[in-house]
Amino acid sequence: MADIFYSKDAISLLNGRKIYFIGDSNIRALYKDVVCLLNHNRLLTEKQLREKAERTFLGDELLRGSALTKGRAYKEDRRFRPKNLNVHAEFHFVTRCLNEDIEWMMEDIRKKKITAPDIIVMNSTLWDVNRWGWNGVEKFKENMQNLMKLFRESLPPSTLVVWVTAPPLSVEIRGGFMIKQIEYAKYTMRFHVMEANMFAHRLLSENGHNVLDFHYHLRWHVHRRNPDGLHWSAKTMRHLTNLLLTHLSLAVGAPLPGHFPACSLLQKHKALALAGAGAAAAERPLDFSDDVDVPDEPSQRAAVVQPGPSSVTSSSSSSSAASCSSSRTRVPVRPPARAAVRPSSKIPVVQNASLPPPHRQGGGNTSWSRGAGRGGAVQYPVHQGVFYFGEEDFTEDEAAD
Repeated sequence: MADIFYSKDAISLLNGRKIYFIGDSNIRALYKDVVCLLNHNRLLTEKQLREKAERTFLGDELLRGSALTKGRAYKEDRRFRPKNLNVHAEFHFVTRCLNEDIEWMMEDIRKKKITAPDIIVMNSTLWDVNRWGWNGVEKFKENMQNLMKLFRESLPPSTLVVWVTAPPLSVEIRGGFMIKQIEYAKYTMRFHVMEANMFAHRLLSENGHNVLDFHYHLRWHVHRRNPDGLHWSAKTMRHLTNLLLTHLSLAVGAPLPGHFPACSLLQKHKALALAGAGAAAAERPLDFSDDVDVPDEPSQRAAVVQPGPSSVTSSSSSSSAASCSSSRTRVPVRPPARAAVRPSSKIPVVQNASLPPPHRQGGGNTSWSRGAGRGGAVQYPVHQGVFYFGEEDFTEDEAAD
């Protein structure tokens, strides 16, 4: 659920703010679409989506770019800071959620050599779990925990960190990302990504950061996924941009444009949360095994109690009893939804009931990229999968997507 942002709306929201995009090629496409929207009300062309490491894109500049080699050491850093707009946006390509560049960036922020960004939008899950060896999953978990510690030590409380989950993959992945060392896992990558999304969701929530679930929203847009099974069309990228800008508006307390036909998105979020605010956090799934006795006599119905934590009284069972020819009816016990409240941004959001509670670069004048509250995480549904890895390690250089 997202509002629709035009160029003037995006400029108004990001005015005076620094926003960093850190991640893989899909995050680069998101950065490009935001830059495109800040310039005009048009979509990206397919050529613009495919290009990488170009010297300039709609007024931005390439700060650092390595040769287009097939390796995990691929570098690409971009900055958009137009003279006619008070907006600062940067993109940094990473193949790992925690690397030397990010450590140097945080060190410079901690030593006040550069100002901290206002917003960080980040995801590198696909590379982390698939391109760093047979134990990429364990490395990803360890690096994510170290990244959270680094954020706590380096970023001011005003910096808003938004982890976006990795989009859904196709059954079969093709293109530059796939190399022969990981062909054994190409049919299971989508499950690796889903499980990693779940882990990141819980970890970011525990540390008071925001999570925006692109995976959930793009389940309905798989027809707009590119033939490589990994990247997405220009229309889908604009949809993700609208989702991100809507999320940022709600997180920082900025007014929404109201171009969406129903337009009262904040009120809808609050209504959904309040509807389940008083419900108990039941952990067991839908249960069809328990039978509930529904007596024929109305006077006896008020005394009927369902075994277990849920109960069925005369007010909830009288209508079903009237339509039953038998005095014994099977009534499914449905657990109530759990409600979660984002602590600092004051936006309560219903959480999926199936989820447990979340408990320098060297030298140069390159600015890595600072003021909207850190807040708690908006918890959208995240869908689980299963990790499976072979025992083969990687020895050759790998392709940057």
